[in-house]
Amino acid sequence: PRPYSQVELSQTDALVIGMKLPIATNGADPACQPITIVGPEGAVTLTGKGNGGAFIARRHIHLSDKVAAKLSVKNGDLLDLRIDGPRPTTLHDILVRVKAGWFTEVHLDTDEGNAVGLRSGQSGTLIVPQNKG
Repeated sequence: PRPYSQVELSQTDALVIGMKLPIATNGADPACQPITIVGPEGAVTLTGKGNGGAFIARRHIHLSDKVAAKLSVKNGDLLDLRIDGPRPTTLHDILVRVKAGWFTEVHLDTDEGNAVGLRSGQSGTLIVPQNKG
């Protein structure tokens, strides 16, 4: 479990609610912004500045240690992802996260997925850049 809470928003959602948010890997990033969430039972405030806050999630991929070894990549490396279909594109700088037992799964936000016509469960081609790491 995380020692802090975090709110991940898409760029579109951030614009709608009037927030300028950083692209970050998690809510502990010092650039994360304060946010208050109000619901029927009360409110929760995250103070940001490294103590949990709001941000736009950086695109990343979860890999098992075995798959990472097969690709010769490690935690923190960057990969590219080729997506074919009606709006073919290559997404660059996908952060590698490695943990034993993880399934291979790319995490993009809704804006990124919609921009390229991506659908849940769709496959792509991972590209390990020559100058990785």
